[in-house]
Amino acid sequence: MADDVQNGEGDIIINLELISYISSSGIRIFVGMVRELDKQGRKLKLCCITPPVKKVFDVVELLDLFEVFETEQEAINSLSK
Repeated sequence: MADDVQNGEGDIIINLELISYISSSGIRIFVGMVRELDKQGRKLKLCCITPPVKKVFDVVELLDLFEVFETEQEAINSLSK
């Protein structure tokens, strides 16, 4: 994934439907990705966030950094906008 952030093009979608836990290290990775993509004029889009992971993002007030979608298809559809 680091190569996609550094050398890729366009926005990145991450589907979190199979993630039930995120550590502080995981949060730091997402924040680092957002910062790097922002420098490139790109966005990190999240979809299918499970309730436990959403709660962590809410607690640390980070959901505003990302475009968040209920489904993967909604996130994909947003790429054409």
